[in-house]
Amino acid sequence: ATIADYNGVPNVSHIKDKIVEMTHLNETIFAAGIASSHQAHKMKSGVYLNEDVLAQVCKHNVTRFPYEIARLAQDIAGGLVVTLPSEKDFRHPVAGPLLKKYL
Repeated sequence: ATIADYNGVPNVSHIKDKIVEMTHLNETIFAAGIASSHQAHKMKSGVYLNEDVLAQVCKHNVTRFPYEIARLAQDIAGGLVVTLPSEKDFRHPVAGPLLKKYL
């Protein structure tokens, strides 16, 4: 939400929607992991084995959702997160002052 503030769009509805979606995706991963653990059963050896289907759902979500969360964060940040100039760019005699002025 801080990056939305910096861009001057903290109360824009589509920004709020994206933040809600990011939270939903993150909590879905967490919920699948908790559900799988809660449904675990004790093996003869004494260790617990998570419920297979829920564990696979969690694994599937972990392979997909972080990338979607990152994409939404990039949308909110206006691309600055992925195109942020380097320290070398800021020290450049021509580009540096322009970057400091406009960022």
